[in-house]
Amino acid sequence: MDTGFRLKRERYVVSWGKEGRLVFNFLKWDNDFFKVPAYLLDSEMSNPVDLGNYYDDIRNKMKVSLPQGFITAKIPHDWDISAPSLFQDCDFKFILTELVLKYSTSENIPPVKNDINDIKIEQITSKNHADFSNLGKYLILSRFHQDRLIEKGKADLLWRNFLKNFKISENENAVIVAKRNDKVVGCVIIEFQNINKKRYANFFIVSVDEVFRGLGIGTRLMEYGIAYCKNKSDVIIVETQFNNIPAINFYLKNGFTTMHQTRAIFHRWALSTVS
Repeated sequence: MDTGFRLKRERYVVSWGKEGRLVFNFLKWDNDFFKVPAYLLDSEMSNPVDLGNYYDDIRNKMKVSLPQGFITAKIPHDWDISAPSLFQDCDFKFILTELVLKYSTSENIPPVKNDINDIKIEQITSKNHADFSNLGKYLILSRFHQDRLIEKGKADLLWRNFLKNFKISENENAVIVAKRNDKVVGCVIIEFQNINKKRYANFFIVSVDEVFRGLGIGTRLMEYGIAYCKNKSDVIIVETQFNNIPAINFYLKNGFTTMHQTRAIFHRWALSTVS
């Protein structure tokens, strides 16, 4: 008998009707850091068709079947209007609204200047890895920082550890840094992903040391990244939080002027895992 729930090696699937499904993928990084099973709703693989009509059935299956631990759900704005209520009914807590902005400036990209007041902009690879973990302390408005069940110090540590252990892959991501006297003072991490037959370049992390802000370093990093992605992707996007006004203004200034998507971010912590 099909119970509407299947456990795969690193994936949970809650299904209903003929095509409806919610897919939750295992997150190794979150699992290792928080020391609990961690999963993320895969909105691309999920299909919320008839979600409203099967609401009670889906809610019951989610309550019984979802794993214990830490689960993140990023719900796109174009899903069924009842989706946020469904997740809240299943003990998910609203954290923040995420904006996805798309690069849409059609003008020619200006040549990249390779120095600004003795600052050099360059791409790094696995062969010439640079330490940029210190920049993690400036990522202070992330969903982890705005989750009241995560201590601020722990959220800071998460990003420092993430950057320290970040693996550079030629096909899946790129790292561009700003250096002063061989010390990294800014970085852009770009992740590539194929979605609906299009190649996306996501400016996943943009961070500049506070001491060096206002010198145009962030803009130069973005220019370098956009030029790098121009012939390697169909769509260039950046994600930020709705309340991070300085970041939004910065991205608008640098050509990310189209609203590509908004997402409501929810977290669910099993009570037994919250310290």
